[in-house]
Order: sequence, then structure tokens, then C-alpha cells
Amino acid sequence: MEFARLMVTVDLSPTTADRIKLASALAKQFGGKLIGAAAREIRFPDFMPGKGLDARVLDALELRAKADLESAKELFFREVDNAVRPAWRSDTESPLDFLIRESRSADLLVVGRHGPGDGDRGEFDFSVGTLLMESGRPVFLVPPNTSRISTERILIAWKDTRETRRAIADALPLLRSARQVWLATFGLDIARDVQDISEYLSAHGIEPRATAVSVASDNPATDILAFAEAENSEIVVMGAYGHSRLREWMFGGVTRYFLENTPICCFMSR
Repeated sequence: MEFARLMVTVDLSPTTADRIKLASALAKQFGGKLIGAAAREIRFPDFMPGKGLDARVLDALELRAKADLESAKELFFREVDNAVRPAWRSDTESPLDFLIRESRSADLLVVGRHGPGDGDRGEFDFSVGTLLMESGRPVFLVPPNTSRISTERILIAWKDTRETRRAIADALPLLRSARQVWLATFGLDIARDVQDISEYLSAHGIEPRATAVSVASDNPATDILAFAEAENSEIVVMGAYGHSRLREWMFGGVTRYFLENTPICCFMSR
């Protein structure tokens, strides 16, 4: 897998310009094309039973949605580097449904972190976790106010699961670009894991430095982030864990913590 086509989500929140710049830099680094994507749902107000909405109200709501999408498009082309052959896609529909469908066109989705304190994306809002779980594409999660990223030092949070194996395979182009890759393992009796995954990475031209990390029982995510900070890693590669009740995703504690709180960029796959 290569990052020939990247897609960045665009909305009108204050953090979007930084995310576009970062996605543009990633696309340029990997020689890929960057697609800006935005959807803005038209939400109709409540009305009295038996009474429809005036056609003028409907027209005004549609015009407002299209104007917002035009503003998002202008923001994208203002911030993007033309060297990445930028393209634009948008529609007036559910942002989540739109992004899940359009993700078929990209190798990697660049999205913003959206925790409780990260602001309101308004009618552009969608569940990052559901996109991650249903798109079939890896997600590059960007915290607010992050417009630059170095791929030189990367931490792999290794756990012997399908999700982590998938994340490492998806992240190979990213890992090959690194100067230093840490393979941080969690748990007991992991010597064979370390040997096998180290040999796998070596076969792809990546020589990781393996280490065992003790994990606190209350919040393992903080241990992962503490190690990343100590080693000056700017990206964490990890699997995402969750299960669905219809479209309501229930995440494991580490996945949920990163989706809402990660202070550094995170490459996640399911």
C-alpha cells in the first residue's frame, strides 16, 4: 500500500486550516494527491403537525448549506499546496454517510480530533470513531493547532491483535519514511511477538527498536503517550478496538482516549 491519494475532512471550525496544511504536507511528502471533502446536512426546523414548511424557508436553508460548502471549498484551496494536485468533493447530506462513501477514493483519511473540549463543527459534524470503524481506511488523527508534522520518529503501540497487525501493514509507507521506529510492547510473554514483528518490519526495510512498556491498569493510554513524549515521537501507530450496536460504536478505553484526547498525531486502523 502507498499513499497515492489522501483525503482531508474540511469544515468551518478554527482548526481546519492547520489540518489542511498538515494533510497537504503529508501528500507532498509521499507524492500523493490530496482530496478535500466536506458535507453539510440541511437540518429542517420543527413545524406544526399538518403544516408544511414554506418553500421560501426550504430554499433559504438549501442556499445557506451551499454557501457554507462554498466557504469550505475556498478555505481548502486557500490553504492547500497546489503541488499535491488538489481536488474537491462535497454534498448536502449527512457528513458521516458522505465521508464513508467517498473514502473509497483514498488510501488515508486525515481527520481532526474531536474531544469534548475541541469545539463545535456545527452542521459539518460527524463521529470520527464511526468513520474509522466503517470506512475501511486508516485514519490519521490530528489534534487541534497542529499544522506541521515530522515522520522521523514513530511509536508503534504493539498488541498482538488483528487491528494492530492491520495498522502496521497500512502504515508501512509512513514507517519507511521514519529515521527511528520504536516498537513498544505491552503485557507479559511477548518475546516471540517482538521477534516476529521486528522481522516483518525488517523485511520491509524498517529496523525498529523494541522496548517493553509497563502499563498501568487504570489508563494504559497515558503510558503510551508518556513513552512517546519521552522518546520525542510525533506519531503513534495503533489498532482501534470497538464493537457496534447498529451505528453506535462502543470503544475500548485506549481507543476512546486517543480519539478524544491524543496530544500528538495518531495513525489508526481497524
